[in-house]
Parts: sequence; structure tokens; C-alpha cells
Amino acid sequence: APRVYRQVKLSSEVAHGIVTSCLVLISLALLFHISPLLGTIFGFFVFFITWICPLTFLYIQRYKNKINGPWDEAVPIRRNDRI
Repeated sequence: APRVYRQVKLSSEVAHGIVTSCLVLISLALLFHISPLLGTIFGFFVFFITWICPLTFLYIQRYKNKINGPWDEAVPIRRNDRI
């Protein structure tokens, strides 16, 4: 099954999204059948990790500061001084 899933992922992004969504929905339905509480918790975590975390990262990216350190390439400073 992992080889088939990887082949679907490499061949088409749309098919990969559909297969992934179907697998999540089947897992959610089976888990909800066993325990509604666990199904609800699983559904919440899938929603949180799939939508809330990436949107939060996109939102807080505007507050990111650029830090220059010794690991960066040197940037020459041009001075208007005449020697």
C-alpha cells in the first residue's frame, strides 16, 4: 500500500489529495463508530493540523525579523568616502 500511495502522489497532486481525503474520512468514520469522543478528538486534530497551524504560520510570518549572523554570506558595505 505505501508504494501505491507514493506512486499516486508522484503521478497527480489532485489524485493524491482525493486519496488522502478519502483515507482520513474513512478513518474518522470508523473511529467515530467505535467511540464518538475519540472520533471527535481525531477530527479536531486533523482539522487543527491541516488548517489552523499553516494559517497561523502564514499570519505570524509578517512579524519575522531577519537576523544576520556569522553563518550568512558577507555583504559588502559601499561607502561614499573618498580616499
